[in-house]
Amino acid sequence: MCSIIYVDFDGVLVDTPKFINREITKYGNSDDVFKRFQWKYFLQNCNEICNNLFYIKEITKKYKVVILTHVYSINEKIEKEKYIFSRLQNIEVISVPYFVEKNNMVNPKGNILIDDYKKNINKWIESGGIGIYLNNEKRIDKLLANYGVLICEEERA
Repeated sequence: MCSIIYVDFDGVLVDTPKFINREITKYGNSDDVFKRFQWKYFLQNCNEICNNLFYIKEITKKYKVVILTHVYSINEKIEKEKYIFSRLQNIEVISVPYFVEKNNMVNPKGNILIDDYKKNINKWIESGGIGIYLNNEKRIDKLLANYGVLICEEERA
């Protein structure tokens, strides 16, 4: 089985894309728009996706889990880390500069990446990793079950 399960933040754990899309509609799609986001405000007003933070806690009982998230600014990095640490205490967060591919930041070989961005999944697979595309099924536990990663209480018995 995998050594590490990497999990994306935006669109997998938290519904930040709705705020991001709103800002892009207002101001255009540019690096400057992403860099000036008010991340503290956004994260306070975003919803968790399908109780996935709970499932991450469950997964960490049996597997090493790392949050692997793209960032555009130091403010985004800080606020995402605060958000994660306030909910998941002892989990590592790796902030990837937006211009670096996730598969170049860590070693994908034999490891899982759960991401909602197909390009990240394709590059991960090309680099020898297991890519799980979060599309219609949004619950992390159900996606992982397809790969033999079982986390629910009834599956542990």
